[in-house]
Amino acid sequence: MNVIITNDTQHFNRKCAEEIANQIRAKTDSVLGFATGHTTEGVYRELLAMHRSEGLDFSRITAFTLDEYAGAFLDNPASCSARMTAQLFSRVNADAGRIHFMDSTAPDLNRVCSDYEERIRQAGGIDMQILGIGTNGHIAFNEPGAPFHSVTRVVDVGEQTVAARAAMFGSLEQVPRLGVSMGIKTKNRFVGQRGGQGGHRALGAAILRCPPLCCSYTQR
Repeated sequence: MNVIITNDTQHFNRKCAEEIANQIRAKTDSVLGFATGHTTEGVYRELLAMHRSEGLDFSRITAFTLDEYAGAFLDNPASCSARMTAQLFSRVNADAGRIHFMDSTAPDLNRVCSDYEERIRQAGGIDMQILGIGTNGHIAFNEPGAPFHSVTRVVDVGEQTVAARAAMFGSLEQVPRLGVSMGIKTKNRFVGQRGGQGGHRALGAAILRCPPLCCSYTQR
């Protein structure tokens, strides 16, 4: 695992974006996993700037979103799918036919998860997964203690995540307590990010569950 410590938010966002851009340039048809959250917002702004000023080309990538709240989908602005679309997918030249979401409004979420794993397998696996690492070290909806061999599945949403999303959903009561999430095993290689106060502690909590091909950025 390669850990890179940056000194300020702008540098942090830029270094993360450069790692992702290098992957896209080296393999234009990369299969990428995308996460939402406060940490990744600045990274996506940098990727958008690279697309506009440097011609970073997203047209051949295949994208898989990392997780989703049960019952929330593209028509809900608080959903991961809607936020990912607003922050990046709709603003670059990504092919809509190559963007994959988990439909958490479907009646059988276990089937949604197994089908999602199969789509990832058919795409050749994730080349690079973009992650934000939670304050307690959680990765997607995988809380500390989630098994390394876990795959995409239905999970309980952690209380810290519920509290952090209360304003976005309108109230604490409206935040879904279930979600669908890629597992630790599904992500072969990732760029993990944790910015701000507590970044080192969160990163430390996540390290033992990280895949070996991992580059993690944290802010002082």
